[in-house]
Amino acid sequence: MKEVRRTREFLRWGTVVVLATCASVGFAAERKFLSGYAGRIPPRESDRARTYFEKPAVRALLARLESGRATAAEAQEGLRGSGASIEDLLRVGLVRTDGGRLAIGFAYFTAEDMRRVHAVADRAALELAAAYRSRKAEFEKFFDAYPVPGVRRDELAFVLLAGFSLNWDGLALTREMGLRRPPLVEGKDFRYSFWASEEVAGRDYREFYWGSSTYPLDAPGTNHPRRFSFSSFGDPDSDPRMNFPDLAFLPASEMIPAVRSAADRVGLRDTEEIGQKFHGVLGGEVLRTTATVLFALRKEPLPAAEIARISGGDPAPLLGLLGEIGYAEPDGHGRYRLAVPVFDEADRPMLERTLAASRSVLRAWLASRAPELRRELSNLTAIRSGLSFEEVFTQVWHEIFGATTRELARDGMIASAYAREARSKGSFSVLWRQRLYAFVPG
Repeated sequence: MKEVRRTREFLRWGTVVVLATCASVGFAAERKFLSGYAGRIPPRESDRARTYFEKPAVRALLARLESGRATAAEAQEGLRGSGASIEDLLRVGLVRTDGGRLAIGFAYFTAEDMRRVHAVADRAALELAAAYRSRKAEFEKFFDAYPVPGVRRDELAFVLLAGFSLNWDGLALTREMGLRRPPLVEGKDFRYSFWASEEVAGRDYREFYWGSSTYPLDAPGTNHPRRFSFSSFGDPDSDPRMNFPDLAFLPASEMIPAVRSAADRVGLRDTEEIGQKFHGVLGGEVLRTTATVLFALRKEPLPAAEIARISGGDPAPLLGLLGEIGYAEPDGHGRYRLAVPVFDEADRPMLERTLAASRSVLRAWLASRAPELRRELSNLTAIRSGLSFEEVFTQVWHEIFGATTRELARDGMIASAYAREARSKGSFSVLWRQRLYAFVPG
């Protein structure tokens, strides 16, 4: 069985998000599950569903619930000595009460469920990718309006179509259309849904670009309209990502050698970001300085002397890092030019037109196919356990749009994050002004 690396629960606190991250955990009888979150993940492990899901006794209880309800006494006996209580499982939504008994309370999929979902998602991806290809010329016209020649248009297409649209806007649209209503775990500083799906031998998620991480920041000394975010979009194999925001909080030991050398020259430090302590990382201040430089390069290529003025110090270490991760490069005329998508206010028309066109594709396809999806997936384990189609659709949608991004990458409509020129295999990054897009995690 293919081993799936654990994706770090990265940027998991406050308003920062992990969307549909994946992990592989093994339990008795060799059952392995992918699991992940959509939304704002809690800072405390005790509030995270995965903390309990990874316990063998909890997995055994869920296996028991696959075939029917259990009494509280039965559940309590099975959980004895596990470090998890029924109250814990109810609080994080892994189980729910139904008629005085316990039942599965979240989007939980067995291997048989996933074989059915895969068949549906793979057919859907072919249809949805074809719908996008039919409007390829229209999308390319939008992308051609982006005025930065150093940014590859297929990478721009990846960020806008796979990231902003199919991932973020797709989640928003399916919620608005009433197709998606995940059970939420909510607290003072978190709001998320959790899913788990049993691994199916031979199922490969390479180039399923369904995961994102986002880190929002304020530029120092500026007001609200100057807020910006770094985001990265990637597949389950992309961890650890050698781009921002992930790279800013990655320990040096997890960096590839060339990136580590460049990061060492910039300077690694201990820092605390939104209540979380990090040791030996680049940190948020490097992100802020990088953003200042990148927004300036978005306007025009600049010489090193001007970058020094903007960054407030010797620009060589930072330019070395940005060159190593593919964010900026010499233009052959003594200046540095931008090589990664950066969206500023001037890009609003392009962004809005692209998302509007993509929404029209998605809305038409979803309206046409939703009734059939309901019928085909009516017998999933979680639905038999009492959850609705809408309560399990978040992960079904990830399977559909993830497979669609792979189709689009394979036929060249968007970039492949495994192409020779891709610096962080499996993912691409973007810097954007927060006022350009109303991002609602999960």
